[in-house]
Amino acid sequence: MHPLFKGFIKNVIIIFKGRNLLWQLLAIILTIIIVANNFDWTYYQATRNAALLAFAFPAAVIGGSFPYLVPLGILAVGKALKKTRAVTTAWALGQAALMGTLISGTYKTFTGRIPRRFLAAS
Repeated sequence: MHPLFKGFIKNVIIIFKGRNLLWQLLAIILTIIIVANNFDWTYYQATRNAALLAFAFPAAVIGGSFPYLVPLGILAVGKALKKTRAVTTAWALGQAALMGTLISGTYKTFTGRIPRRFLAAS
């Protein structure tokens, strides 16, 4: 099994078990409230200023790629230096980034929240 997926199912179960389930439910409820009160659309419209978008663009690029580039960087350094702990950490961080992306996308699909990439295209 690829190291990225080692313990994947077990970790997903942990995310939705016990106290963590309460945090997931809170995230879902808050997302529904935000969408139902039209806050997402209001925020989107309020931030369509060209100067603001130019200023925020670097932060969006860095923030969007950071969860994926950091694990890749740690993996490269760990493999180059033959540091098992760094390699294991990199795979764990990559798995966390993947799970976060999948869970967030799933919540957006079922709560009606429109992902930013679709808003930018319209």
